[in-house]
Amino acid sequence: MKAKKPFSLGDAARMTQGAVRGDVDRQFRGVCSPGRLREDFLVAVWDRRCLEDVPPSWGVMTFPSWAPEGQDAVEVEDPRHALVLLLQGVYEAPPRAGGIHPSAVVSPEAQVSPQAWVGPGCVVEEGAVVEEGAMLEGQIFVGRDVHIGSQVWIAPQVVLYPRTTVGARTRIHSGTVLGADGFGVLLGDEGAREAIPHVGGVLIEEDVVLGAHVTVDRGTLDVTRVGAGTKVDDHVHVGHNADIGRRCVLVAYVGIAGSAVVEDGSILAARSGVAPHVRIGQGAQLAAMAGATRDVPPGGVVSGFPAWDHKKALRVESLMRRLPELFERLKRLEKGRSGESS
Repeated sequence: MKAKKPFSLGDAARMTQGAVRGDVDRQFRGVCSPGRLREDFLVAVWDRRCLEDVPPSWGVMTFPSWAPEGQDAVEVEDPRHALVLLLQGVYEAPPRAGGIHPSAVVSPEAQVSPQAWVGPGCVVEEGAVVEEGAMLEGQIFVGRDVHIGSQVWIAPQVVLYPRTTVGARTRIHSGTVLGADGFGVLLGDEGAREAIPHVGGVLIEEDVVLGAHVTVDRGTLDVTRVGAGTKVDDHVHVGHNADIGRRCVLVAYVGIAGSAVVEDGSILAARSGVAPHVRIGQGAQLAAMAGATRDVPPGGVVSGFPAWDHKKALRVESLMRRLPELFERLKRLEKGRSGESS
């Protein structure tokens, strides 16, 4: 992908707070990885082994003193973090001017900032608030009393049910649904199933990222919360009344059941899950496909189903792999004892 406009080595240094070594005016058309070099692209490198594959004629962004003498370079203390800054500066389009597309349907009782953009095919119902700098790209449903904070970006085909709040600078990708009824079912007479009404809401705090096809159900009476700075991958489900803390990471296909609590800084790897009313302690980690059926202590690392201490699980797995060998040894021992007794 080409940058929105060419940039110089000096520009890259200013965007990343780095230092230039070489031709400050050298121009680039984009940023690439060492594995796929592209002509006139700046190469981002944070693995020294990969630097060996980059010809000296290519410009690089890497750690101080890593680039060989004579190679044009931007030297930064943390190339991964610098890459984020560089991509934001080089590729992200400037904010769209505010306004409402003619095909959007906006209630006269909604409050939409003149500096917000409501794209084609959007619906904004009564009582909704869309703050300054928010970008609703298109075909987005904004229900009654929804509050969208400043600088929020929402991709097409997102649904925000009534009483959903989205904090400032949050990014929401396509297909995400916030505020559907939680899955609460009572067993009625003669085996009938009765759905429990859900009258709570959803609170997505500031600086959250929600990937594509994320679902966060509304609370039964209160709110379902996703804390500030939390990053949620595609196809994640957060059940009703769940409370997700700040700066958590939920990887693809994670499932959080109703009323579960995930404390600040926790990491839930792909396809892991948390049972109802279970608490995941601060900074804990669930390995891929782990199923937490009981509380995990702060800082704990668990795996398996039911999830338990990861180191113990690894020891058990190691023994399981040795079972054929141990079984053969057992058979030889039994055969030897049988021969001695005869």
